[in-house]
Amino acid sequence: MSEGQRVTVDLNRPATLHNGAVSTDFPTLKEALKAFHRLRPEHAQRASIRLIGGQLYSAAEISKLLNEPWSEEAVRLSPD
Repeated sequence: MSEGQRVTVDLNRPATLHNGAVSTDFPTLKEALKAFHRLRPEHAQRASIRLIGGQLYSAAEISKLLNEPWSEEAVRLSPD
């Protein structure tokens, strides 16, 4: 995801949270984001989320997802 790019992400897509040597599958991106939010800060800064069959989001990109207003359907990613 490049700076200034706007992307719509479907929160209902399955996703995997990668936290060090542990990868956890979630039925939805929304659930993966909730789990990311519960990580300790030292773990969160190294974590990533991959949409199944799609985009990999780094910790910095996940933080943008968490800081954007989002609904049950989609989250808008926009530049800071």
